[in-house]
Amino acid sequence: MQQRTYTIDELADNSSFINFCLQRNAKDIAWWQHYIAQHPDQQSLITGAYQRVLAREHARTTLLAMKKRRQRQRFALIATIILIAGLGTWYFTANRPAPDSTIRQPGTHYTVYKGAVGTRTPIRLKDNTNVILNSSSILLVPDQFPTTSREVILNGEAWFDVTTDTIHPFSVRSDKLITSTIGTSFRMRSFEAQQGATVYLLRGKIRVAKSYHSQSDNQPEILEHGQMILANKEIDLMEKETFDPASQDQWLSGSVTFKENNFPSLIRKLEDWYATEITVKGTWPANTANLTLSVHNDTLQQLLDKMISQTGGTYKIKGNKVIISF
Repeated sequence: MQQRTYTIDELADNSSFINFCLQRNAKDIAWWQHYIAQHPDQQSLITGAYQRVLAREHARTTLLAMKKRRQRQRFALIATIILIAGLGTWYFTANRPAPDSTIRQPGTHYTVYKGAVGTRTPIRLKDNTNVILNSSSILLVPDQFPTTSREVILNGEAWFDVTTDTIHPFSVRSDKLITSTIGTSFRMRSFEAQQGATVYLLRGKIRVAKSYHSQSDNQPEILEHGQMILANKEIDLMEKETFDPASQDQWLSGSVTFKENNFPSLIRKLEDWYATEITVKGTWPANTANLTLSVHNDTLQQLLDKMISQTGGTYKIKGNKVIISF
């Protein structure tokens, strides 16, 4: 393949570069690794094209999994077009520090728990339900909890291990979804600043419904072990799918080892793990390839210290953003 200077659009549409990003052709992988090494001045451009390819692939594979039940053919086509653009934006949009929730009940006083940037915050509610609140997330618990109601409000991401009470169901409400159970374990992600939302069931059963009135479908879904909800409020979509429970067990335990062949892929996973935006400036060194990082309930700062000790460079944490400089 002839070497030349590319634009982001050209790279993102180049079949050989796409193969490199998705790691599915040895010849293309080797060629682009050589090209990147020979053109350090194009690292920023290559990173932008790489993220665009991954966003497209993420949206494409998600769409293949989503079965458009109870939707007209025309609506399904429109949803597909919007979702391809929307999911990529949802995945790479900065998770800025969450504002207080817009769905507070008037006249109700809440205890507000806030997840510090880059840190998971353990919380024990009055009914002995355990919560792990992720970075930049907010949980609102009404003063009457759990005497008259066990409903809480989430703006962000959290794991809930719910104490069983057959008389008083436990509910988590966001601006997109409401989950209800008498006692189970699940992870829910629903930032008000984003259109997408997910619920992963780790144990027991749970009922999930849209928390707003839908023009097309207001039917709830009942989840069992290994099932999840993918939702997007912008296109009024909520679908039940399956997932690998082991991936959520890792998140819950706070322990995982990241082994990545390329640095941008590692950065993307760290953004998801810590719900934080990470920007890389400068040319990343050769030792960032095949980098291995182990997380054992580390804060974001502890993890970054580990990474910088291997790669060199510096980092700064500003609010909910991280800037890594080489």
